[in-house]
Amino acid sequence: MSLIQEDIKRTSKLLAIRIDGERTTVRLFDSEIKALNRICLETNTSMSEFCSAAARDPRRQEHTLTGKLRGAVISFLLDQWKPV
Repeated sequence: MSLIQEDIKRTSKLLAIRIDGERTTVRLFDSEIKALNRICLETNTSMSEFCSAAARDPRRQEHTLTGKLRGAVISFLLDQWKPV
């Protein structure tokens, strides 16, 4: 394992989630987990609902579940962001 891979594993965390009722894990950075939690809180959506919707969304072009979740979080935040 390279030094970069080891560093990424130290700064990211495994997050246990459910996709359509099936338990799985994804590796996300703290800021991504915080953003995901905030989105779920603000939209009154469970993490399982958000993650399942992101995983099923045919518009998501990412190839991995982690990529789909990251893309969904970024898309949500970009849609909500208003320049000051």
